[in-house]
Amino acid sequence: MNTVLDKEKYLRRCPLCGRRTTHQIPGGKRNFRHCANCDLIFVPPAYHPTPEAEIRRYRQHQNSPYNPGYVQMLSAVLKLIQRFGRIEGSLLDYGCGPEPVFVSMCKEAGYEAYGYDPCFHKKLPSRAQFSIISAIEVFEHFRTPATEIQRLRALIPPGGLLVIRTLLHSGEGDFIPWWYAADNTHIAFYSRHTFLWIAERYQLTLLFSDGEKLLLFTAV
Repeated sequence: MNTVLDKEKYLRRCPLCGRRTTHQIPGGKRNFRHCANCDLIFVPPAYHPTPEAEIRRYRQHQNSPYNPGYVQMLSAVLKLIQRFGRIEGSLLDYGCGPEPVFVSMCKEAGYEAYGYDPCFHKKLPSRAQFSIISAIEVFEHFRTPATEIQRLRALIPPGGLLVIRTLLHSGEGDFIPWWYAADNTHIAFYSRHTFLWIAERYQLTLLFSDGEKLLLFTAV
């Protein structure tokens, strides 16, 4: 066995910070890696679902205005935005899904709201920037988090808001049995430390975190 080539085979670069990591999380049906630098837990590209399988999975979600639990979750995000931002303003729901329920809710609340989704609504609105961007249950699907976050950041002016909902991991100990890691379209997992790293790297200030799933940043 060529030990040099064997070692190189298991070297992977973190898709967020670019740091090389050989550390794998044992157990589970997929290969997970943990970056010691930014604390991202990620799935290497070889284990990513195909785009077709990803879309099929999304269409199984009950994300409609007739799902009380889904609407309640979106309402909590909207209340957080209203707490920290102006009632009026332009809002982009980044990753709105096949049925942009949150866009409709924000329009009813007085926002000039738009939706974008790489699978279902692929054309970004013809605006340079938005006062508010929401990414609700989206970050965990990013194949290339650094690229996606750079794109998001370019759409937010100084003083603009970015609200994110994604479940935060608490380390490797309880990761494999965690239901959130069992979804094969979830390929990137963040901790509070990860988001503090993101904030420093992309000139964002953390205004709010519930420590579990909801975070709100303002652009510097």
